[in-house]
Amino acid sequence: MDDLIGRMTLEEKALQLVNDTPAIERLGVPAYNYWSEALHGVARAGLATVFPQAISLAAMWDAPLMFRVATAISDEGRAKYHAAKAHGAPTWYTGLTFWSPNINIFRDPRWGRGQETYGEDPYLTSRMGIAFVRGLQGDDPKYRKLDATAKHFAVHSGPEAERLIYSATYGGKDEGLMLRYDLSVPLARVVAMHPNLPKPFKRYHLAPVWRADRPQRGRWREFYQCDVDTVGSTSMLADAETIAVIYAVLHRLGFREFQIHINNRKLLIGLGEFAGVPASLLKELYQSVDKLPKIGVEGVRQELLAAGLPDPVRDAIRKVARLYLQGKVGLDTLAERLAGETLPGHDGPAAFPADLAALVAGPLRDILAAVPPGSVEPDRLQDTAGELISGVTPALRAYYGGTLALIPEAVVAGLLPLLDLQGDNRAMLAELRAQLAAYPTAVEGIDELEAILRYLEALGVPERHVRLDVSMARGLEYYTGSIYETVVEEANVGSVTGGGRFDNLIGMFAERSLPAVGMSIGIERLIAVMEDQGMFPPSVGRTTVQVLVTAFAPELLEPAIAFAAQLRAAGLRVQSYFDPIALREQVGYANTKGIPVIAIIGPDEAAQDRVTVRNLLTKQQQTVARAEAAALIRAWLE
Repeated sequence: MDDLIGRMTLEEKALQLVNDTPAIERLGVPAYNYWSEALHGVARAGLATVFPQAISLAAMWDAPLMFRVATAISDEGRAKYHAAKAHGAPTWYTGLTFWSPNINIFRDPRWGRGQETYGEDPYLTSRMGIAFVRGLQGDDPKYRKLDATAKHFAVHSGPEAERLIYSATYGGKDEGLMLRYDLSVPLARVVAMHPNLPKPFKRYHLAPVWRADRPQRGRWREFYQCDVDTVGSTSMLADAETIAVIYAVLHRLGFREFQIHINNRKLLIGLGEFAGVPASLLKELYQSVDKLPKIGVEGVRQELLAAGLPDPVRDAIRKVARLYLQGKVGLDTLAERLAGETLPGHDGPAAFPADLAALVAGPLRDILAAVPPGSVEPDRLQDTAGELISGVTPALRAYYGGTLALIPEAVVAGLLPLLDLQGDNRAMLAELRAQLAAYPTAVEGIDELEAILRYLEALGVPERHVRLDVSMARGLEYYTGSIYETVVEEANVGSVTGGGRFDNLIGMFAERSLPAVGMSIGIERLIAVMEDQGMFPPSVGRTTVQVLVTAFAPELLEPAIAFAAQLRAAGLRVQSYFDPIALREQVGYANTKGIPVIAIIGPDEAAQDRVTVRNLLTKQQQTVARAEAAALIRAWLE
């Protein structure tokens, strides 16, 4: 196995991770589809024995019987695999890798898929899950009947908003405990618990937070966050003050090239109303719009035109395009290859519509003809195929236009100029007001943005550091008005601050809602950028100790310790060296730590109640009475 994997290219390895893996003919690896289901019987592969749902099977509390159920399922699964193989390569739902059992601990019915699980009891789930896996895979020590693939993610049955939260229980109690995810919810709870706090209530909070995230550049599982919030005011001055804090912090730290991007959720809602986008596609609209800085206007246009088209159909076309780029499909067989693809669906697999294959093959052939097979680097194949198939979007829209909700081309054409407005902030807002005057929600958002800009000018925030970004669509399920984030040029860590108005959050914990606005600064991200840019002075990270009292000899430790206490009483920051090693080594320690002054009490100094002090920065050295040493050292330091 190691030898086989070692001979694969990076792209070939990556494609083994997708559901529908292509063949690697040069290595004798066949194509394979990993998706088969068997939670309570072989699913979506024709007639099969159907057992009760998993949660009903769990009610048996009978692991041996569960083993027999899974054994019967695996017999049918293996038989269906052989039948499919006899008629060609196995495809969707006829392979030997079954996405079963579901061993989620089901504790929140809002997930909606509890019937797939064995309930909320961890012990019962473990016993039933083990029995099911053993029944599916068989007991042959060398050959498995099937491969059981237990699912899903550990927190998949909970609300998606909590998927990054570390959670635990304590002492067998029912109460769930979580590591602090952010500092906004604690704020909301405090305000709800103390309704008599004077309003507006303004606070800042610096503390660690935790995320069950995948660590990478700019992302940590534990990091410090600094929040600045104002609760109890609807005034846009509160929003402007929050943005002014961002500017002041970054400017004080030494940042010069940064921009605070601002937008308003109400303006985004108004853009959706202006575009007449169906409610079912609003999320896709905002997601596409948010990508404008990365993929450009044309990229957003293509995404909006493709919004609502069936993903399985687009995936199949992308797959065929990729196979062509690999030299495995010819231009003259595109229609036949597309028609042979299988599309997954809730009601089982379905063939790629033959009439759609014929319709798409022509424009796809024209697009691919300009890109010779083998001309694309292996690690770019998937992305390139995705970019190329955007050219068949008109054909797909023509095919599905009468049956699916799609964003009209005229709407896309009218929306894009608003997203790509250029000029200063006030000019862009004036243009938006003219275009969206008929949409009250958008106008309200524009009014708020104009007020924020006026207040920022009065607060002394330079306009070059504030940019209206109509495409920014962060936190729409959370923010209710202004939204903003800060980007440091050439930082490559994402935004270093983010925030906005969240007028509904406190209402989740109190009997009434209170307006609130705030922002968060990611401390570790700032540190990463400052380290990359060489912004820290050499002294950062070095000690704040001002004087090192050396240890000359064992019998002189007591006088040295007493002198260190005397200097501390005089207000100096002092460290005593513990071990009477060679003086040069103690001096080296002071230099390494950046301690500017050392004090030496040798036999002569001890006998005369004096001390020798040495300035390591200026190389000055004096022997003085111990009572006078503090004043001399302070004069040197000043």
